[in-house]
Amino acid sequence: MKESESANSLHLTARFTRAIDYARQVHVNNRKGTTVPYMAHLLGVASLVMGESGHVPVTEDMIIAALLRDAVEDEGGMPRLRDIGANFGMEVAKIVEGCTDSFVEDSGKKLEWKERKKSYIDRLRTHPRWWR
Repeated sequence: MKESESANSLHLTARFTRAIDYARQVHVNNRKGTTVPYMAHLLGVASLVMGESGHVPVTEDMIIAALLRDAVEDEGGMPRLRDIGANFGMEVAKIVEGCTDSFVEDSGKKLEWKERKKSYIDRLRTHPRWWR
């Protein structure tokens, strides 16, 4: 193995496994009116993040955040974000926060899709550049 390969190696721990189980317990329904389990979407996103590990430095925190990225806006708002921080660390919570377009506890009370996305994009324009 080349030195650069070992420096960029991604190692997943039991924390990753806990995150999968956490996501599975949070997202018990199917995805948006389909028969596809929500976990299929989350595992797909996590897979895309992991797949970049040969090109950019990918951390376990990033992959865990990919698994939990919809939990706040779909399943619990700010209390969920605090729980994610307590269970998986503030770095994961910060990434999830950056991916979230709604922080209301009751997902049925979210703003309409277009309004939510516009507000999210506006927030990203002024938000500290946490992704750099």
